Amino acid sequence: MASSAEITLLKYIRDATEPFAFEPNLALNLEIADLINQKKGNLPRVAAFAIVRKINDRNPTVAYLAVNLLDICVKNCGYAFHLQIATKDFLNELVRRFPEHPRMGINKIQQLILRLIEEWRLTICKDSRYKDDFGFIRDMHILLGYNGYKFPEISKDDITVLSEKNTLKSIEELEREDREAMSAKLQELIRRGTPTDLAEANKLMKIMAGYDTQRKKEYRDRVIASLEKLKRKATLFGEMLAGITETDQLSAGDVYDELATSLQEASIKLERILKDDFEDENDKQQVASLYEYVTNLTNQYKCIKNRDVEGAANFRKTANEVEMVSAKSNSDLLIDLNFQPDTNSEINHTTDLVGSPASQTATPPIHLSSLAPSASSQPSALSPEPTLSNILHKFAYFTLRYASKEFQQNKLSLVLKLSNDSTKLIDNFQLFIAVPKVYKLQLEPQSGSMLPAGAVEGITQQVSVYGPLNPSKGLPVRLKVTYKIDGVLKEEFEQSVIPL
Repeated sequence: MASSAEITLLKYIRDATEPFAFEPNLALNLEIADLINQKKGNLPRVAAFAIVRKINDRNPTVAYLAVNLLDICVKNCGYAFHLQIATKDFLNELVRRFPEHPRMGINKIQQLILRLIEEWRLTICKDSRYKDDFGFIRDMHILLGYNGYKFPEISKDDITVLSEKNTLKSIEELEREDREAMSAKLQELIRRGTPTDLAEANKLMKIMAGYDTQRKKEYRDRVIASLEKLKRKATLFGEMLAGITETDQLSAGDVYDELATSLQEASIKLERILKDDFEDENDKQQVASLYEYVTNLTNQYKCIKNRDVEGAANFRKTANEVEMVSAKSNSDLLIDLNFQPDTNSEINHTTDLVGSPASQTATPPIHLSSLAPSASSQPSALSPEPTLSNILHKFAYFTLRYASKEFQQNKLSLVLKLSNDSTKLIDNFQLFIAVPKVYKLQLEPQSGSMLPAGAVEGITQQVSVYGPLNPSKGLPVRLKVTYKIDGVLKEEFEQSVIPL
């Protein structure tokens, strides 16, 4: 029997997709998202499948309103809802009215659905901490593209709305997020009830019961990584403030104001982290130093904005002193990449992502189970052969080379390219780079995380290094790569020297 929350939810969805509404009711759509977030439990699944049934309604107005509601829920609900839209059942239902191959022109609803799938692929499938759970979305994207469907270009603004925000979080917040996500995943695994799902549910329950002590270290490492990013942002803000002249006009909402607001919010989190998250005295000293540095920078900005030259100079001097003390520390809040190879680094992934066609009942023309194994693994016939021989390292299945290198005094800029040397698809690829702590390392986001079989320069990574570079010695680097091949998660660790 449906709960009162489910009954209310279904009524709201029915009202939001009323055929006489014509235009989306934003207030009601947000109320639906709030109800899903508040009640949790089974509501994300109930909502997702109620909405997708409306999307398949023969009335185009109902379908349009339902697509809009789905977009609102994805952007305002969390992992529990994302997990449901990433299920094979939901995705097959979402494209149920798609013909196997596109006709001369597809209708507006189909265009909107293609847009949603492309948005999800570019955001939650790439940026989310739980992106490994959204593999069916990537599979559906590949299948639709293989069958001839073209995806619309998504603007940066639309991507930003759904991308995971890079905000500073305490260990407690990270742990709470993970527990909510694990609870949602556990419920889904138990609902499916296959032997593989139940075995995974058993592992998940042990983690939730606190048996997995490794996660404590992972939370700490994530916090330290966020602190390092915050430190870089604060350093950049300090350089910007130092360049302000008396004639410069500062106004609300400009880049200075946005950075100052961001740092001020971060300082509140730093207080909590300093109080609760670290027991090691060296870690506490680093966080305290960063907190003082950020506080002085925000106070300096306020003085500059109020034309208080003397006050700004005092805070600038204090901020510079704090930064110098922080720079001399032996622990510079860098991530410990743990370059000792783990003998258990290969994790067998037994879940069948695509499923066996023989085990399926009659299916619509577009169906995840019909995804050809070669659809995502064929090399492009037009891929050019690499012409550069600047190989940084040859890993087991791929080659990392620097396609361009620009060296100036105290700055090195690199463009790294990855080519797949194997005949297999490499997915979930992530490159980690570490340099000696006398240097400052800046990495732009990777161009992607998937390398089709035989792909030449399929992933690009831009790297900048600042510091006292020595052309005669080169730049020593340590590399760590994680990736998935044949459903198995792998890690490799290497060291190399980049000639200058």
